[in-house]
Amino acid sequence: LDSSQNATLAGDFAVSGGNVGIVTSSNSSIGLYVNRTFATSGDTAVSINPTFTAASGTNYGLSVVPTASTNNVQTIYGVTVQPVTAASAITVTNNYSFYASSPSFGSSSTVSTNTGLYINNQGTGGSGTITNAYGIDIAAQSGAATTNVGLRNAGTTLLTNATAST
Repeated sequence: LDSSQNATLAGDFAVSGGNVGIVTSSNSSIGLYVNRTFATSGDTAVSINPTFTAASGTNYGLSVVPTASTNNVQTIYGVTVQPVTAASAITVTNNYSFYASSPSFGSSSTVSTNTGLYINNQGTGGSGTITNAYGIDIAAQSGAATTNVGLRNAGTTLLTNATAST
């Protein structure tokens, strides 16, 4: 630690058998827990900015692989997002639980196909059994003062192959 209580690490950092708390004590049920008040527009709680230099292969900015071990588990969420406001008069102009920004490729870059959201086959990739597989399952939308729409596309929609309804 330096005189301002800042720590600088060079190399790898590992926590084995413990948890990490940032601006709070660690939470025994959360591996990495960030609990901080941000007061400046544009602040970010967690930013992941890797640079990949491999000439080939696949790279992941964030990979989330929750694994059920030997006990029965009712539900597994790979990622869950729940924006919340305080119980006071707050106006939020736009809320996006998931937002795919436009890519920013260098002037000499060529990308054959760019997809904002890709849903792979949701059938089993292993030897287990899946009874129902849905690539996208949208709950009935209700509760908005004016418009409740499950899927809105401001551009062109192209549906290929057969579609089924349940």
